[in-house]
Amino acid sequence: MDLMVVEADEYDRSFLRLFPRCIVLTAMDADHLDIYGTYEEMMNAYREFILQVQPGGFLLYRHDLLPYIGKEVMDELDAKDVETYSFGLEDGHYHAAGMMVSNGIWHWDIQTPWGKIEGLELHMPGKHNVLNATAACALILKIGGDEDRLRKAMPGFKGVSRRFEIRYRDNDHILIDDYAHHPEELRAAITAAKETYGSEVTGVFQPHLYSRTKDLAQGFAEALDMLDVPVIIDIYPAREKPIPGVSSQTIFDLMKNPNKQWCRGDDWISWIVEKKPKVLITLGAGDLDKHIPDLIRKLYTND
Repeated sequence: MDLMVVEADEYDRSFLRLFPRCIVLTAMDADHLDIYGTYEEMMNAYREFILQVQPGGFLLYRHDLLPYIGKEVMDELDAKDVETYSFGLEDGHYHAAGMMVSNGIWHWDIQTPWGKIEGLELHMPGKHNVLNATAACALILKIGGDEDRLRKAMPGFKGVSRRFEIRYRDNDHILIDDYAHHPEELRAAITAAKETYGSEVTGVFQPHLYSRTKDLAQGFAEALDMLDVPVIIDIYPAREKPIPGVSSQTIFDLMKNPNKQWCRGDDWISWIVEKKPKVLITLGAGDLDKHIPDLIRKLYTND
C-alpha cells in the first residue's frame, strides 16, 4: 500500500487544498484569527476540511471534539460512506487504558472496538504524547497494521526536532526545547516537564506574532502561570508588523505568578545563566532556539 502522511495546516486555509483518504483530527483550538477573523469562521473551515475526506475513507477524531464537528457534518460523512471513529485517553472507540510512567517511559494499553492491545511503550514525556500515540496506533490498526510490529516499533520513536527535545542533560540539569506557541501546547509541554522531572521548572517563552499575542493573551498568561518560574521575552514578529499596545507585557501583566520575569532583548540569557535552573524549558515558535548552543556553553561548560 502506498501512503503519504501530511500535517494539514489551517493557516491561510491551506488544508482546504487537501482531499484525503483519512483524517486524524487532533485539535480545533482557536488560532490564526488574523486569517479567519472569528473562532466560528475557523470552525467552518475545519468542517469544510473534514467533509473533503474521500468517500469510503474515514475520520478519526479526538472524542471531545464531536460537539465542535457537529451532527450535520457527521450525518454528511455517513451519507458519503465515510466511517467515523474517536480516540482519547479515557474515552473513545480507541482509548488508552492502564497508563503508568516509570523512569520517564509511558506504559499503556489501547482499548479498541474489538479488544485490547497490551504492552505499549513510549519513550517521550507527557500524557499529550500518549494521546497522540494512541491516535497514530488507531490509524495504523485501521489501515491493516500489524499489532505485534506496532508494539515493537513504538519504543523506537524518539520524537521530532523542537517537540520536547532534550538539548542538554547531566546528573543535575536538563534543558528542553519545545515549539509550543499556543496556550494548549504550552500547557501540554509544561505539564510534561513537571510530571517527568518533578523539580522546580523554569520556562522561557517567546510569543510568536503580535496578532496571536493579542487574541490569546489571557490563555498564554494562564498557561505560563503553571511554571514555577516563568520568563517572558520579546515577541517574535515573523511576517507581522507591530500592533499598537501589544507586546510581551500584554501577557506579563495578566499573569498572577509571583515569580514571573520579563526580559527585554537577549537579557534573558544572562538572567538564566545567573540563576542556573535545574530544569529549564524554552518555549516558542520564533528564533530563541538559535541561542541554545551559546546558553549551553555558558550554563554548563563554564566557557
